[in-house]
Amino acid sequence: MTAPVASPPLLLALYPAADVPRDVAQVSLSRDFCAVIVAGTQPLSCTSLGRSGLSEHAAWNGAAHNLLALASSADGLRFFTRPAAGGLEVAVDGSAASGWLAHPKTFTVMMRHVAGLLGCPAPLFALRDGGRVVAYTSRAAIGPGGRVLAWREGFPVVAAT
Repeated sequence: MTAPVASPPLLLALYPAADVPRDVAQVSLSRDFCAVIVAGTQPLSCTSLGRSGLSEHAAWNGAAHNLLALASSADGLRFFTRPAAGGLEVAVDGSAASGWLAHPKTFTVMMRHVAGLLGCPAPLFALRDGGRVVAYTSRAAIGPGGRVLAWREGFPVVAAT
């Protein structure tokens, strides 16, 4: 049983590193991506996070715990999937699916689940509007354009073309 999640909970949002607003609480994930700490859906400022007494690293880990807690049920973690243009759209209770790509613990859980559904050891993930995520078995299945991520030891990196 997991502990209740505070309201609004600290969650994660995945941002391209170049697009992270100034003075936002964040953890760098790779040269391409950052995890932004959000309260509900609003990015937390470094000042606000500092007033809470949490470090960025502690907030990042706490937010990953919250993502897992929000998606938990008596039967385990709940992922919702549906076919989407040659791939599989993934949704999760309580948060944007893209936030799950912003911590190695949650990204690994999602990647393993999706890999099993797709029968592919290394799915690729395309980010869509509204924090939606679509998983694919290959770059060719995605088509041109869009931001495509791969899982590397739990961290998001831009997928090779």
